[in-house]
Amino acid sequence: MRLSNFFQRNDAAESTHEWTLVSHDPNRMPTDTLAEFVADKTMAERCIGCPHHYEAWKQRFLGGPPLNTTSARALEGFIRPFVGLPGHSPMHPDHLQGIVSQYLWYFLVIELSAEPIERVERPGFTAIDHGGDGMVIHRASEGYLMFRLWEIKKIPESHR
Repeated sequence: MRLSNFFQRNDAAESTHEWTLVSHDPNRMPTDTLAEFVADKTMAERCIGCPHHYEAWKQRFLGGPPLNTTSARALEGFIRPFVGLPGHSPMHPDHLQGIVSQYLWYFLVIELSAEPIERVERPGFTAIDHGGDGMVIHRASEGYLMFRLWEIKKIPESHR
C-alpha cells in the first residue's frame, strides 16, 4: 500500500517559485488507520539498519509476545527521541507534530516526485535536530539538478 493513495495533491506555480500542497483525504483512509500506517512505516524507517528489532516491535504491536530484553532496550533508543516512552514525561506536542510532519514529507516526496530523485535527506532522529526538515535533489528533464527544501515552522496561537 502506498501512503500517497490517501492524500490529495495540488500543484501551484508563480513566476519565481512553485509549490505542492498534499492533504489527507479522510474519505480514502480514516485518520486512525492512517496513524497506524504512518507509525508502522516510520518504525520500519527508523529501524532500517536493525530489521530484527522492527520485526519484534511489529509482532508486539500486533498482539504478539512481549519484547525480549535486548529488543526492548534497543527499541527504547529508537522510540524515546521520536515519541517518548510510556510512563515518562510526554514529548512536547510541538515536537511530536514536527517529527510526524517530517516523516510524512519524506515518505510522500519519495512516492510523489515527478522528477528522478538524486538525493533525499531522511528526517533527523529528533524533531529539534539542526538544519532543514527535509531536502530533496532532483534531476530535471533538461539534465540539470534542482533542489527542494522543506522547513516546518509552527506559529503559536498567540501570534495568529
